[in-house]
Amino acid sequence: MQSNQPFRGPPPNWLRADSFQQAVHLHQRGDLAEARRLYKFTLRQRPNHFDALHLLGVLEAQRGDPGRGEQLIRKAIRINPRSAEAYSNLGNILRDRKKFDDALENYERALEIRPEYVNALNNHGTVLIAMHRFEEALVSFERASSIDPQFTAALYNRGVALVHLKRLKDALNAFDGVLSLQPDSMDARTDRVAVLMELGRADEALAAYDEIIRTGGGSILTYFNKGVSLLKLGRPFEALENFERVLQTDPQHRGALTNSGNALLEAGRTEEAIARLESAATLDPDGPDTLNSLGVALMRLGHSEKALPCFDKVLASRPADADALTNLGMAFQRLGRHAEAVSAYERVLRERPTYKYARGRLLSAKMYACDWSDLNDMIEQVRTDAREYGLAADPFTLLASSPDEREQLIGARTFTSDRYPALPQPLLRDRPCTRKKIRVAYVSGEFRAHATSYLIAGLLEHHDSSRFEIFGVSTGRNDGSDMRRRLESAFGTFVDGSRHSDRALAEILDRWEIDIAVNLNGYFGVERTGVFALRPCPIQVNYLGFPGTMGADYIDYIIADEIVIPKERRDFYAEKVVYLPDSYQVNDSKRAISDTTPSRMEAGLPSEAFVFCCFNSNHKILPAMFDIWCRILRETGNSVLWLIEGDPAAAANLRREAVARQVAPDRLVFAPRVPLPDHLARHRLADLFLDTLPHNAHTTASDALWAGLPVLTCRGTTFAGRVAASLLRAVGLEDLIAESIHEYEALAITLARDRTLLGRMRRKLSDSQPALPLFDTARYARHIEAAYTKMWDLHCRGEKPQSFSVAPAA
Repeated sequence: MQSNQPFRGPPPNWLRADSFQQAVHLHQRGDLAEARRLYKFTLRQRPNHFDALHLLGVLEAQRGDPGRGEQLIRKAIRINPRSAEAYSNLGNILRDRKKFDDALENYERALEIRPEYVNALNNHGTVLIAMHRFEEALVSFERASSIDPQFTAALYNRGVALVHLKRLKDALNAFDGVLSLQPDSMDARTDRVAVLMELGRADEALAAYDEIIRTGGGSILTYFNKGVSLLKLGRPFEALENFERVLQTDPQHRGALTNSGNALLEAGRTEEAIARLESAATLDPDGPDTLNSLGVALMRLGHSEKALPCFDKVLASRPADADALTNLGMAFQRLGRHAEAVSAYERVLRERPTYKYARGRLLSAKMYACDWSDLNDMIEQVRTDAREYGLAADPFTLLASSPDEREQLIGARTFTSDRYPALPQPLLRDRPCTRKKIRVAYVSGEFRAHATSYLIAGLLEHHDSSRFEIFGVSTGRNDGSDMRRRLESAFGTFVDGSRHSDRALAEILDRWEIDIAVNLNGYFGVERTGVFALRPCPIQVNYLGFPGTMGADYIDYIIADEIVIPKERRDFYAEKVVYLPDSYQVNDSKRAISDTTPSRMEAGLPSEAFVFCCFNSNHKILPAMFDIWCRILRETGNSVLWLIEGDPAAAANLRREAVARQVAPDRLVFAPRVPLPDHLARHRLADLFLDTLPHNAHTTASDALWAGLPVLTCRGTTFAGRVAASLLRAVGLEDLIAESIHEYEALAITLARDRTLLGRMRRKLSDSQPALPLFDTARYARHIEAAYTKMWDLHCRGEKPQSFSVAPAA
């Protein structure tokens, strides 16, 4: 009679002769403790029993003592060096101990003994995958499959190798092959769905996940992977539901905590995202994915300084992590530490030369830092890349680096296609054309003390409330400023959407039944182009913040004038062009200028010198323009150049560049940042504003003209390079628009030497300022309202958007 109780104590005599076979039987049944006792009993009787040493070594590794297992199998191999199985099992232990080179050596010894040993071939390949030697791994799996076409482990691992090699269609076929032999293989089903996602077959992938769940495979892994897929599809709320299912079962699932944080971040719930990511970081303080996401979330709330240690920790464990290096560079740039950003982006390019937008980010950081080492070559590389539909630079960087409208159009289209493609099923629903008032929503991330708001605040207050309903959607932070309060009061309806996802904001616009949505950012600042990609409104407009084309089919119009976009150049703009009279740029006639003007001594300026100034951002100052400025300084003797103080590295670099051009460094004076009324007042200390190319002064030019300071510009070859010319025409100072860079240089020298001529220009500005079209906000409001009315009339007649001109108001 056989007992159901496990055998205890030494085996009886009748069992001792067969103790090894009993150990093997128990081992196979999973009774490791009893199998271990019998293997040891066998070895006490026969210390050199090869099979007992070999299998006890396997068992010890299974029990969690791989070191002891390795010792036993090595002892067995010394007894029988021709056992392929022993070499293969030793390889398995070494692989699990991450001794990959030693593991490969033992698998290869096994294959020398048995060339058709499919288990050893398969395991050989898994080690090569761990070593990122994917091509060699694929050879091992294909050899195993050719020997045994029914061997599903090799078929599955072949698919894994193909995924790593980006041969996704072949990988899909491999996983399908596994499932034809083993339909219930959860690994193959799950990885097959992941491949469908990578192939862009999202609907099939999600249907496959649902089928796995429906048929009882709704494991933590399934819900987790489905959540990751939904997150990649930009569906954060649905993704969050799946991660929450995972966390209900396993509250400490680090992947679900991290990815639910990512979903919350994408959904605009940044504070919740940070809390979730901090929970994940508590479980794994050095987890690079969690820390990277936490750093991004902190930057989103404006805490770039706090984000830096997150990226530093990621890079301590993964020094070549291009995402973390890029985020580090972006954090430095937001802190104005552009020289440090340059170093971060240079590391990205060393590690990943083709990493998307890395070259453009490096170029941008170097431009802000006025670091001109290899700058011209880099600009040419970025421009070439734009022409060839590459992803080297974002459209905003191209504005300041490319003087070619065609390059800017191609670059914008490529960027839009990559980052913000139009959705196949937009949110847009029909709007009633019978309403008395047209509903216009202005969407901006800069509704705060910012240049865009300084320009547009007066327009919002001048809109005709009998014909228009004006809505505001803020996508940026509330800085608590007087300007923010003024803007909120100007809108009939206002929402702080900074914590909303793109879809949530688009749904708000749809729920409000907005007729015309105005994008005040384009690809500048806290931009949310993704809202417009969802097409929530019948008419969508690119206006004011981004002086160039957005290259997006879902942006219908761009607001311009005949100088910034000559009619013969409008083919280089994806939008239809609306031509306003006077100038495309709005200005606020209420902008206050401080009554107190500092002395030149207080501003650090020489009392008797001729003061050229340029208060443009440092990134607009390029070597070719600086060459001209230095020649002007050399030709005008007692003169200085007054610039805005940005990154301290930029000031040091510009002084060094001046010395290289035979100009004393103290002839460059840097103005610290001060409140806007004081900044406008100090313009009175300057004599002439010198503009830049290929990116002009925009708000800074209007600042100067509003303060009574003449601006000298050279008409450029792009929208961004023709803005100052537009502004000068609108104040009647066309004489200050040079048509060539040589004319610009000569005119600057002439004006510095002829104070009488320059004085007449200053008086013209100051005497006629109240009546100048550029500063007549009420007149401008009538013009843009006429534009909105025409857009809406065309839409209600069923006509497509078309370019048109607005007649000047009477």
